[in-house]
Amino acid sequence: MEHGHAVRRLLQQVRVQLTDGDDAAQTAPATPEETELRTALRGRTLEEALRRPDMDLERLARISAPLAEALADRDLRDLETVQVDVKYAGYLERQRELIARAARLESVELPADLDYRQVAGLSREVEEKLDRVRPRNLGQAGRISGVTPAAVGCLEIHLHKLGLLRGKRQSL
Repeated sequence: MEHGHAVRRLLQQVRVQLTDGDDAAQTAPATPEETELRTALRGRTLEEALRRPDMDLERLARISAPLAEALADRDLRDLETVQVDVKYAGYLERQRELIARAARLESVELPADLDYRQVAGLSREVEEKLDRVRPRNLGQAGRISGVTPAAVGCLEIHLHKLGLLRGKRQSL
């Protein structure tokens, strides 16, 4: 996988240009598709270009001599892993953020004697469900059927107003 890291660094550093510079005179003339692709991607890093749904490493290598050279005779599994990592990096980061937020919500305890009728913004139905279930923390409250993320936010604000969140409000 070491080679995968080298390809990833190359993707992050090399920008698409209209020509490959000095190597352009030594390579075959660009096809109209390659010229159009270079024009559309000009100035973007190879990594940014690879994130496009219609792009893959093989197609990108046709317009980037440094990438074509780096990919020559390499393990296809490593390259596939690099490609998947690049294409789904945004989704994976979002999932990591959601997991971290869920963990933070689990750490915010709800007082056992909390009067849910005093929480501004909760519907009567949500108040009743929370009062019936009596969740121990915000994470549990959010998993109750019918308790929306907005309702969890209302609980969070209420706890902050009560002084039970001191400084945690920004991180949730």
